[in-house]
Amino acid sequence: MYGIRIQLMSDLCVGNGESVGYGIDSDICKDNYGFPYIPGRRILGCLRDAAEKLKEYGLNEATEEAIDFIFGDADSLEGKLCISNAYIPGFDAMHGYILSLKDEDPKRDYLIRQSTEDKIIKMFSSVRGQTRIGNDGKAENGSLRFVRVLNQYDPMTHKPMEFCCQADLSALNEEQVKLVLKSCKILRHIGLERNRGLGNVKVTLEPDRDRSHQETTVGSALDNCVLGNAEQLCISYQVRFDSPVTVQEYLESGSQIKARTMIGIFAGLYLKKYKQADEVFNKLFLDGTVRWSALTPVINGINSDPVPAMFMKLKNGGGEIINSFSADDPEWRKKKPKSLEGYFIAIDEKQRICYVAQPETEINYHNRINGSKGIDREKKGLYMQESLKQGMVYGGSVFLPWEMYDTVKEILKIQQIRVGRSKKVQYGTAVIQKAEPSVYNPISILPEDGEAVFAILKSDLVFQENAGIKIDNGYVRSRIAEASGLENSLPEGFYDICRYHVLSGYNAMWHMQKPKIQAVMGGSVYCFCGKKGKYLSELVLGEYQQEGMGVIKLVTLKNLKNMGTVRKGKISVKQSETNRETVQRLENMILYEAVLAQFNEYAFLFSKANKSVMENLPSRRLRQMLLDADDIASLWEMVRNMKTSDVSSESEGKLAKVIKLLEQFYGKEQDEIDFEKMIDDTRLLEEVKKNEDVYERIKKRWKEPLLTLLQMAHYQKSME
Repeated sequence: MYGIRIQLMSDLCVGNGESVGYGIDSDICKDNYGFPYIPGRRILGCLRDAAEKLKEYGLNEATEEAIDFIFGDADSLEGKLCISNAYIPGFDAMHGYILSLKDEDPKRDYLIRQSTEDKIIKMFSSVRGQTRIGNDGKAENGSLRFVRVLNQYDPMTHKPMEFCCQADLSALNEEQVKLVLKSCKILRHIGLERNRGLGNVKVTLEPDRDRSHQETTVGSALDNCVLGNAEQLCISYQVRFDSPVTVQEYLESGSQIKARTMIGIFAGLYLKKYKQADEVFNKLFLDGTVRWSALTPVINGINSDPVPAMFMKLKNGGGEIINSFSADDPEWRKKKPKSLEGYFIAIDEKQRICYVAQPETEINYHNRINGSKGIDREKKGLYMQESLKQGMVYGGSVFLPWEMYDTVKEILKIQQIRVGRSKKVQYGTAVIQKAEPSVYNPISILPEDGEAVFAILKSDLVFQENAGIKIDNGYVRSRIAEASGLENSLPEGFYDICRYHVLSGYNAMWHMQKPKIQAVMGGSVYCFCGKKGKYLSELVLGEYQQEGMGVIKLVTLKNLKNMGTVRKGKISVKQSETNRETVQRLENMILYEAVLAQFNEYAFLFSKANKSVMENLPSRRLRQMLLDADDIASLWEMVRNMKTSDVSSESEGKLAKVIKLLEQFYGKEQDEIDFEKMIDDTRLLEEVKKNEDVYERIKKRWKEPLLTLLQMAHYQKSME
């Protein structure tokens, strides 16, 4: 594994294709927390452009075949070079700090207010305006545009900004690695406006010494388990997304990652490790001996399932989520209930709480090149790609016989995987961060005669009969009743809630669409009349069982009511390593910005409360003295030396006004500033005084609040 390091030699604008209201016409790429990054596709495109230039210069390694092998083409060849997004060093630790602030006691709310996405990106960037000049030498009407640019210098270290990304060159030979290395060396510009002073960079390729993402917890948990001689095992594992993840069937599957996708990934890892599709391979991935589940969000630390269809959100009830089959208050029907399609549920059995949450997605913009040769290569088009957000944790399960445990264990130990579309660049990097084996032994349910029993689909369900797909309600009910032993009749007051969709996919090997299949969607609910007896709580029916389909959970009405309260849950995010030095720099920067925000608020409130002092104030003259002053003492000295006329009482009045203003604004001490007047939050003031670095920086910004006040006074005077 190699690392690509990008150092800024000037300001940079890596556009994200979006605007921000009426203030910014072209914004830059930033993550969910507001920290800037450079998309892996931009880096790959710039490196390819550099390699094309090397081919023009006659470099031996830069052949057309080598370039297409490394970077791919626009037709069907997938490049072998894998590049992640480039982030600032320590971004993981900074993400963890922002999350910890939001989960903290609100006593530090002054830091929470300064850690939003918009305010974080403002610390790293600035906004520039530009116009188009016409033939007459004047700016054309309507041509004013504002562009956000990333500042060259890091606000935390005051050194040139650096970005780092991982580059997997394992599939390249020695000559191809040399070509990538030389392409990095000659790459000089990235981003927009690169011919107008922006985007000057220095790029280096070096071995990646930071392998902290390779954890050993998965292997130790799998090696040290003690399960006896159980016939069936279940391994629950969790995957964290280190980049956005895009899967073609998202809109159909409610943001879960299909089991067939995970089977394809693990099958590829098996073949890479064992070099052949043998009998063990068939048992793992083909004949159903091992059953794989889909990946769904981990909510409050628990693997989730598609939310059952009887759970609803009340639009006129403040967004409250209820279980309509067990709700005691019938008034919920009058509050505009909405289905929770696309949501997931995790049940905490000990606390008796149901957590419901919906995964977050993001949209990225890219340019498409329609052809790889000649003139067609110039045809481009903008398109959007929707992905699951980076940082989320998803979980799944593997159901297997004991004799297959060692093989599955070795596959899960590989840890780093690539999921979904566009996984070679920018998308799909994921790490298996946790795996826990257990004995698979479904509990039994004990319904009473006539008690309602609900068959809840934990995954999609497909039945095949006479070479055709059958998913009509009557047929599905009969198959479930036959397999479970329940009476095929609806209990009084209850009804089935079924949803359907079409499963599709793409065969990457053959470059063709897979056949479309109609299926009952996970989360659908069928209601049956129970008979006194003992029934298994989990069934597996229908087709494609090895792909996680057909899993059905049986729940009695009594158990449904005992599931407890329903709450909005939180999808788990990856736990970042603590880098105290990086976190301290970020905290200092946020603390510093919090004080500057207090300065601006103080100036605004002072202007409103002291209008008489602001009248007839020589604001321009005082502003110039303030700019010339080295400290508060020198400002007072210049004010005392203001010339006054013997016959002009007006001048003496203005001098008195300036003195009164300074005394009220900064305090009566003429050699020291009273920061207690300017920082209203006592907790913030105490924390700033304890932080020597921030306190010294704040002392140097003592002019800021008065300059803001004088600017407001100037514009108020102009409006009169």
